[in-house]
Amino acid sequence: MSYRVLDVPFDYRYTCWFCGEPSATLVDCSDEYGAGSPIQVPCCDECEPWAKNSKALGLEAIRETVKHQLTVFHRQELQIGLRWTEQELANSEFEGVALAGFKQSGWAMYQIAKDRINYTGWPLSVDGVPLTPLSQVYQIEYQGIRYASLSEAIEQLCTALEMNEDRLYSAVDVFGRARFSDAVAYARSNQSLTDKEWQDSLTTYLSVDAQPENRRVEQRTIRVDDVQGLIVERIYVDPIAIAWALNNGIENLSMLSASEDKFWADFEYESERAAFTYFNGLQVYLEKREQDTFWASMEDPNKTLFR
Repeated sequence: MSYRVLDVPFDYRYTCWFCGEPSATLVDCSDEYGAGSPIQVPCCDECEPWAKNSKALGLEAIRETVKHQLTVFHRQELQIGLRWTEQELANSEFEGVALAGFKQSGWAMYQIAKDRINYTGWPLSVDGVPLTPLSQVYQIEYQGIRYASLSEAIEQLCTALEMNEDRLYSAVDVFGRARFSDAVAYARSNQSLTDKEWQDSLTTYLSVDAQPENRRVEQRTIRVDDVQGLIVERIYVDPIAIAWALNNGIENLSMLSASEDKFWADFEYESERAAFTYFNGLQVYLEKREQDTFWASMEDPNKTLFR
């Protein structure tokens, strides 16, 4: 199989595309991403086995695998940033050779680990031709660290902070993906509750949040069966996505952008690929409605559902 090597800007020579460390080899990626043939990307010795053993075909999936392994590999270093601030560590009373060394170098170790995990690589291109950019929509940030997905963040945080995964998942269900930090804080502060007390606590929070004065948008009752799917710019727009937009009062791209976190929270139950397909189709559809007002008012099969 013939591979084309990813362009490497001058400032990124000998740099691993996955983590930013010095590169030593190339990793094959069977997806073309618009390059006309499969591509190869620079990789360091540490990331190479993770990338090659990922059993994933696409660069996006390989990247997620590598980021997951980096998060596991640097779990102890990441715990430093989760348990202390830089100032707290500097002011700590650690004594002895080992602990004093940790006090001096611990924060630097955390920063190195965080930078590797957060590294996004440079824009994809081959022979000067830009390739299809990779999605960042499934990533979620907590205390400056970008995790590959919500499930990755929950798994790592629960291990580092000794939290119950089921409880954190249920807290995220209540608070939403956009308020992930609040969900973590809520779960941490209520770890001592019994299971019944925990459920009662969530029920109370939901009952308060459901009051009319606490709701940000008017709820509608558009069913998926009421909506017609369609193809726009060769992209299929799923009625599930359109119904979600209508029920959340979203009629244009700016409103969708403002509600992006809510979208991913509401579709977390779906596979990431399915959720991305919904979101991408919805973007194309709303853009078409904005740019072609005649089509939106006369030819859009769902025109009567929009206010």
